[in-house]
Amino acid sequence: FHLLSRNANGISFERISALKNLTHTFSEGKQFQLDFSCNIILASIDSVSGGNFLNEESIFSILTKHIENDTVSLLSLNGFFEKCNGRSIPDETRENEDGSKAIVSLKQIPIPRNVEFCEGVRFNEDGKDRTYKHDCWWCRGGSCYDANQSIQLPNYYGDFTLANFFSILNIPFDKKGYFDFLGLLNKISIYLKHLNCRSCGHILKPNKEGYYSYYRISNFICSNSQCDNKQTVYLNHCLGAKKTAIKSRCDNLIDSRDTVRCNYSKHNPANNYEKYGPYVCNLCGSCCSQKSLEKKHNELIQRKWNMQPGLDWKVRNKVGHLERGEIFCYKCGTEMINNEEEYNEFVNKLNNPDNTFKVLKKGTNAYGFWYMVKANEDFFEKARQVGLRVSDTKGDDSNVKFIAQGNINFLICQTCNTKYNKAKVEFIVEREEMAN
Repeated sequence: FHLLSRNANGISFERISALKNLTHTFSEGKQFQLDFSCNIILASIDSVSGGNFLNEESIFSILTKHIENDTVSLLSLNGFFEKCNGRSIPDETRENEDGSKAIVSLKQIPIPRNVEFCEGVRFNEDGKDRTYKHDCWWCRGGSCYDANQSIQLPNYYGDFTLANFFSILNIPFDKKGYFDFLGLLNKISIYLKHLNCRSCGHILKPNKEGYYSYYRISNFICSNSQCDNKQTVYLNHCLGAKKTAIKSRCDNLIDSRDTVRCNYSKHNPANNYEKYGPYVCNLCGSCCSQKSLEKKHNELIQRKWNMQPGLDWKVRNKVGHLERGEIFCYKCGTEMINNEEEYNEFVNKLNNPDNTFKVLKKGTNAYGFWYMVKANEDFFEKARQVGLRVSDTKGDDSNVKFIAQGNINFLICQTCNTKYNKAKVEFIVEREEMAN
């Protein structure tokens, strides 16, 4: 494309487009480092030339063709698309004499979760925000004041993007449609990161005999016949992603290797079909809703298909967890409980010590109250379980630790101590888990 932009002799899009044949025959394509991204680029150019961007089904069709030829290569969408450089927000502002406000400087905050490519949508018709009248884009529930959407031809050909290729080829395209397409690629990129067997590294394939399409498929197995791991892997987007309230949207992909199913044990199920529900989202905690259970039930009746075992019982007993406000631990499947009562009881105990522990010092700081306590590990573990923060002191005595004010606005799993933040609508990831 760089040579094409310089009008080099013997270079045409037809010759470039022929590379698609090599990307599907990996033995030749690998020699030239032609990967999944290259084929998305070439197919996108063909599609936009015809008036439309690729849709999700078309992209998964390209994915299917790739995996038919090679199950070893790691799949990713690299290069060729405008990267998200982080969310830019006002840093320093000023108020003008006429009372209007203006931005003096911007600062960057971390990239939103699961975003690789810029997908911001311009504010209003003029693209300006209401407060500062500054260029502004809406992205994942927040404003960004400096999106990576200039689409100018860069000096270095290695930085060319799909939008630049359109310009080089004089192909007109809708700019909003282009960045909506990058939003779709963000969604698919999340999916690709889960599409490898964790035992041998080969790409997973649909667990359906004689069927190799990846579009709207949720159950997969390892494609390597030599791999000992024949576990079925469930992959699907979170139920929370379908909610309309911005604060409750979830962009997580549920992977059965990372979570467990919710359950209806307290409703006295007769068998495992009645006992278990969908996999719990290990980000927002969504699992099932009565509305979704009833919708599936009605669809099966209308289409005269076989009723899913246990579904009729679930609908009759109204077991949907979303409507009940019930959250289940994604690690062990235990229903999580409110910690407020246990939290307050433990704080009261700290203020009235008995012979099982000793308060050495206490006080308050910017984060709330704290106690320096000497006790056994069981005592400190109980403090953690009710939601208090426990940290080591600088001394040598491992029985002396700080217990500090925690958070009563969350749920807790009494089996494995997993915590859930009700205000943020998400599980609390401990530092040790983040390191892993």
